[in-house]
Amino acid sequence: MRRYALDPRVLKPLLQELRDEQELKRHFAAVLAARVQRPRNAWQLAVELRATRELIGACDLARTATAVEFGYLLARRWWGHGYGSEIAAAVVDCAFRVLAAERVRALVEVGNDSSRRVLEKSGLVWVACHRRYRHAMGRWWDCYGYELDRERWMIRKQARQA
Repeated sequence: MRRYALDPRVLKPLLQELRDEQELKRHFAAVLAARVQRPRNAWQLAVELRATRELIGACDLARTATAVEFGYLLARRWWGHGYGSEIAAAVVDCAFRVLAAERVRALVEVGNDSSRRVLEKSGLVWVACHRRYRHAMGRWWDCYGYELDRERWMIRKQARQA
């Protein structure tokens, strides 16, 4: 995980700066502590290559009062190979099928066209531009909000099956 988790280009979409291994350990300790909550409302999942079980990234889901929100990251070596789209499709299906979500949401940094396309391929649509969404790494970040509701997900699912 260290191979990619301290890479600033990988962490940029998280709008978080982990400057050293100690901060990385603190961050993941907090993530692990959240896993024991009951009822469980957040999940941090490893992304592995199916053939070799090599860890290549992570994704997370968080149930809020109104939706399931998700995000993902991949080691830079694996960008552009379709894994982001595979992750997003699996997470969206899990949110609706397993977690019974009525709506799925994700944020993407303005200018991150690759991740924007990943979300759109998964059926999410642009709903908002959040100016000055978060202050991190010494500056304010603007983000686009994307959503998919259960009805549109069902229509897409039926169309794929036809």
